[in-house]
Amino acid sequence: MTMAKREERESGKVTASPRAARIVIVLGRAKRVDLKPLVDRAWKERVPLVVINLGFPLTASQQKVVDASLEAAGTGAIALDAMIAYDARQAVSFLHEGDEVLYAASRAERRGVEQARTLS
Repeated sequence: MTMAKREERESGKVTASPRAARIVIVLGRAKRVDLKPLVDRAWKERVPLVVINLGFPLTASQQKVVDASLEAAGTGAIALDAMIAYDARQAVSFLHEGDEVLYAASRAERRGVEQARTLS
C-alpha cells in the first residue's frame, strides 16, 4: 500500500489527491480553517475526518474547528475523531498509513511533525 499524497492547507485551498483512508487535519495553535470543504469532501468520499490539535489548552481558533467538526459529526454527515497531541511525536502516533495529512499549522509546527514522522 502506498502512502496518500500529503498536502498543505496554508493557501486555503484543497487540491485533488488519491482517495485516502482518512482525512487528517494537523491543526496548529494559531491557524484558522474553513472546515466546510473538508467536511463536504469527507462526506462525498465516505472517509472519516480526523482533527489533531497541537498543544494544550486549545486556542480559540482550535476550539472553533473542533466545535464545527462535532456539529457536522452530530448530524451524521461524517465520522469524526478529534484529539489533542501534546507534542509532534504524539501527533505522529495518531497517524495511520493511508492517511491524507493536511496541515493548518505554522511552518515550525509542520516541520516538527514531519521530522517526528521520519524518525518513527
